[in-house]
Amino acid sequence: MNRLTRSLTVAATVGSALLLTAPASHAATSGGSAGSCQTFSTSNSIGASEVTACPLADGSYQVTGYLDNYLPFGGLDGPYWAQVDIKAGTTRVGLSTSMSQYNVPVTRTTFDRTVSLPSQPTSITVWQPWR
Repeated sequence: MNRLTRSLTVAATVGSALLLTAPASHAATSGGSAGSCQTFSTSNSIGASEVTACPLADGSYQVTGYLDNYLPFGGLDGPYWAQVDIKAGTTRVGLSTSMSQYNVPVTRTTFDRTVSLPSQPTSITVWQPWR
């Protein structure tokens, strides 16, 4: 029963996140001035994330957003981790990690940080760095 409830919760969360973030991700790919912010969103079976990157005067980027971890707690194996990275050119920079919590179907981690990137960001990736 818990597995069914969790599956329905994840499906509803992903579905609503896709509906809410679709206009933002489409706007980010339509181009804009070099000084404008870009918003990226992605989701998969590991988690979901939305990231906004705004260029700063010194060439770095102010990056804000969230990471939702959909992975279950691992029982005796311990928690499972999810990570979100931002990509610029061939460089990937880790933005945040999120550890699954016991009896919590979705763990949300928010972040607000400054990162140095070699070029304008192009995408984000949610993945499982370790177990």
